[in-house]
Amino acid sequence: TAGQRAAHASPSHTPLLPPPATALRRSKHHGEACKPLAMSADGLAFSYSEVLKVEELDVLYEHFSQPEIEWPKSRYPVEFRTTEQITAHAQSLADLIYQRCEARLPTFVVNGGAYQDRESFDGVWTPSHINPFIRFVKGGDGGKHAAHVDGIIRKCYDEMSFLSILLYINPPEVLNFGGGHFDYLDDGKKEGTWDADAQVARFTQQPISGGAVLFYHSIPHQGRVISVKGKQSP
Repeated sequence: TAGQRAAHASPSHTPLLPPPATALRRSKHHGEACKPLAMSADGLAFSYSEVLKVEELDVLYEHFSQPEIEWPKSRYPVEFRTTEQITAHAQSLADLIYQRCEARLPTFVVNGGAYQDRESFDGVWTPSHINPFIRFVKGGDGGKHAAHVDGIIRKCYDEMSFLSILLYINPPEVLNFGGGHFDYLDDGKKEGTWDADAQVARFTQQPISGGAVLFYHSIPHQGRVISVKGKQSP
């Protein structure tokens, strides 16, 4: 199955309505596929443009910019993560993203794999959906996600996540910050011991309005420091 970044997270304590489904479904671009941008040399990370269209970005940005929405601070140490984030059950958005990306998602063939060193998951896995629990992240000046890997979700014997997706929901007119690039890093060091500043990126994607990066959970990656003072980036 196609996984979603941080889909294992439980919903935030902050009361939050999901993005307005009606407005997303009304989009004249609803059935259009996204467009490929780039792929890492080993095929483990790839980026797309036009996963969401401008009018859809406007709906989402306005929704998550409401002053009554509380953005809890990250529970991680500041040297590791300095963004604010909330999680919402957004089935309509997950379905829309999957519809746009489905034709370009890979099939996974596993031979000799095991889940948490216990249960084999050998076989052929085909994409089926994106987890509807979506984490929305906002970063101001200095916001970053230091190097890490994402976890696998195994819901049952024949349903498991393989991919994470990072989607940029800033409309073009508010994609006005520096930094924030996605980096797929060298995996020569174990998680938690990386010196992110010393890593050489195997693949980099700068933020692009309505674009997305998809990548295997297991690859080490980071979000570079946001560098424009005073700008907020939901």
